[in-house]
Amino acid sequence: MLSERVFIDTVAEWTGEPDDIAEALTEGTLRTLAQRVRGSEAQDLAERIPPPLRPFLAKNREAAEVFSYEDFVLRVARYSDVDYETAERGMAAVFRALHEVAGGKEFSDTMAQLPSEFAQLATQPKAR
Repeated sequence: MLSERVFIDTVAEWTGEPDDIAEALTEGTLRTLAQRVRGSEAQDLAERIPPPLRPFLAKNREAAEVFSYEDFVLRVARYSDVDYETAERGMAAVFRALHEVAGGKEFSDTMAQLPSEFAQLATQPKAR
């Protein structure tokens, strides 16, 4: 399993952002993802990521909030204190890292709960 540092460094490399921004993007994306998927799915995904990142996927209820791709990006931007474009680039990097860490089946189960616009996130090329 990747360490938290390697996960954050990977996001930093893929986004071209400094470590502190990559860390904020990771936290913001995971927090927003936890809101958008069922509690059981967030828990399953949390079990496959570095332990220090797991609390960001924690939620107190099973129900998922329903909101659009654009609202997801806006929430990540707000949590991370970045602009829309940086948030979207960060989301792509976090989703790619999650895919690598969680594996195909668990990642696919998570993606199945999201609108189709999210499918392209895990396949976007690196930023720079």
